Amino acid sequence: MKAFIIPFHLPGLNEVLGWKRVPLPKSSKGKGRPDLYSVRKKSVEGAVAAVVRVSGFREPLSAAAWQTVAFFDVSRRDRDNVPIGVKFINDCLVDLGLLPSDDSKWVSGITIHVTGCDRPGVLVAFDSAPLTLERASELYEGMRKK
Repeated sequence: MKAFIIPFHLPGLNEVLGWKRVPLPKSSKGKGRPDLYSVRKKSVEGAVAAVVRVSGFREPLSAAAWQTVAFFDVSRRDRDNVPIGVKFINDCLVDLGLLPSDDSKWVSGITIHVTGCDRPGVLVAFDSAPLTLERASELYEGMRKK
């Protein structure tokens, strides 16, 4: 199993929708006008990439795996808004070359858990089968203690 923890909240769907695709002022480098969504997505993926680099997840997946993503959330966000974070995680892993592609050839399925916790973060695990919430919680707490 390959796993790592993102020790912070990822943006939820309402936040992402709030970014709107409004053009920002033209960049000084003349590369056109980025929209706010693109800028913020790049920022979130950069933060996730920094965590992944120090997590020990260094070798790319060599075969398809089941992805379990467990969001441990202390806020009162609607739980159906949280899973958008998987998009940022997988795009980042593809960009880092750790996930050859986020299509069904490499991610055979995704299990998403959203639960309350007094220590926010996100557990991302790749294994041959999905993790139960109980197993994901045990793994999360064990990895947080390190």
